Amino acid sequence: MPEMPEMEVDNEDRNSVSKRQSKDEEKAAKEISDKIQTTQRKTTMIALGQHKTLYECAKLTEAIYNLM
Repeated sequence: MPEMPEMEVDNEDRNSVSKRQSKDEEKAAKEISDKIQTTQRKTTMIALGQHKTLYECAKLTEAIYNLM
C-alpha cells in the first residue's frame, strides 16, 4: 500500500481555524445567553401575572365576604 504524503499545515491555517472556532463558540454562547435571558424575562412576566391574578382574587374574595 503506498504511503500517504504528509501534509504540511501552515501555522496561519491553524490560526485561522482556531479563530473561526473561537468565533463560532462565542456566537453559540451568546445565543444560549440570549435564550436564557428571554426565558428569565418570560418567567418573571408569568410570575408577575400570577401575583396580580392572586391579588385580584383576594380582593374579589374580600368584597364577596363583605357583602355577606
